[in-house]
Amino acid sequence: MAKDALAGQSQRVQIAHEMENRIKAAAQRLHPHLTVTLKTADALMILEYGRRVSASYTNSSNAIPGPMRENVVPLSKAAN
Repeated sequence: MAKDALAGQSQRVQIAHEMENRIKAAAQRLHPHLTVTLKTADALMILEYGRRVSASYTNSSNAIPGPMRENVVPLSKAAN
């Protein structure tokens, strides 16, 4: 029974490593000008998620209610 538990654990570890490598590869595709490591890949993907969510809010007039809409700065303006 101990071998089964170890085999299951090693399979979970292998799956986790595969997922980490997929995230790293996706971050590298999105940011080819950067050297992406496993440590920076998560941060870059969180950044990309934030960019996409922000873009969807700024492109939709109904996404942010009333007065809050005026406080949203599109990424293109924020970078300047």
